[in-house]
Amino acid sequence: MLVRALLPLLTLLCAACSDDSAAGAPPPVGGTAELESRLTQAKANGHVVLIDFFTTWCGPCKRLDRETWSDPQVKAWFAKHGQLWKVDAEAEPGLASRFRVDSYPTIVFLKGDGSELDRLTGFRGADTFLKEAASALEGTTSLDRALESLKGRENSPMVRGELARELAGKARFEEALGHYLWCFDHGAEFDPAYIGVRGSFLLSEIEQLGRRYPPALDALRTRRDAAEDRVAQLDSDSRAAYMAALDACKLNEKLGEPQRTLAVYDRLRTLDPEPPIAAVLREQLVEQLADARRYGEVLQSCSNRADRTVQRRLKFFAEVGQLSVGLESDAEAAEFAAHRRRFAVQQSAVYYEAELGAGTPDRASEIASTLIAFDKSGATFGELIRRARRADKTDVVQDLVAAADKALSGAELELARKAAQARTTSR
Repeated sequence: MLVRALLPLLTLLCAACSDDSAAGAPPPVGGTAELESRLTQAKANGHVVLIDFFTTWCGPCKRLDRETWSDPQVKAWFAKHGQLWKVDAEAEPGLASRFRVDSYPTIVFLKGDGSELDRLTGFRGADTFLKEAASALEGTTSLDRALESLKGRENSPMVRGELARELAGKARFEEALGHYLWCFDHGAEFDPAYIGVRGSFLLSEIEQLGRRYPPALDALRTRRDAAEDRVAQLDSDSRAAYMAALDACKLNEKLGEPQRTLAVYDRLRTLDPEPPIAAVLREQLVEQLADARRYGEVLQSCSNRADRTVQRRLKFFAEVGQLSVGLESDAEAAEFAAHRRRFAVQQSAVYYEAELGAGTPDRASEIASTLIAFDKSGATFGELIRRARRADKTDVVQDLVAAADKALSGAELELARKAAQARTTSR
């Protein structure tokens, strides 16, 4: 479950880079009205236009500004071959939609007549960018390179995944889906280390494809249904049942239907009060069980040692702090560290709620002390207050507010107080 939790934290890594100024970066300009004039100018000069679609919260986008667009050789390439046009995709959703942009950064190469020459997705260092830009001008696209790379490596899920991304970027959705599904169905057979990618990043990419190509979501539902059937039919002590249960959990989570997994869990327990696979499902279902106020089962998921589970989780997220690749300034590193701590508390506080709801306030108090020591902030107090309200512990809420008044001040204290005033909601 901790590995699964890493994916949203890596998303926060991008969001943590919030400084909009980057030395040497071209000023952001953009707008539909400006596109035609830029294309006309490029056509007259025999140049190309590169649109760098970015967002203000995207870390790799800022690295492009800081490391690539400011590089002297890259600047010389633009002086000879074309112009760079930066477009804030969230400020210009029409342009982003027109060019089918849904990940950042996306760099679109356009000829003067407006036709697409190539596109690159993700950060590129200066040397890599120059090689790929030269290849694009010669007529070899990123899709051509991905197809060539697949030759002789047809059973590599990483290579097929890259090809699927390129096909999706070219709006060849059916072909992209075929390769993505091969990775899901067979990737781990040929590369056992791919199992983590399969259940996280791959599913996210297929779900993202499904926003533009609904058959992708249908394919996930088909695989989800099959996984649920396998869980019910297999020996619940087998590895096959274990893997089917994980598939059902992850697919339901990605499809926004986690309650289906809870229903599978409940059906199994009507046949056997404690089938071996139940422990796997409970670990994946702690939030759904907490939503249903089934606190005893939340605690059962960690063998009634919630304190140790919380400590293990906090240690894990502290180690994730080493993944601050690309956070070169102290401000960026500090912001990522704050995001990391908040995320760790959010992922752990369910056990605090469970101890409160199960009537073990002393254990809950120990967990609260651990979380506050890990991150003494308004966000932590706010999360604890929210959890205490969900568990209907009004007296504990009042104690937490009093503790926040002593421990915090300013904006941090205000954040905790707002949590005390907010209505109780499920996750």
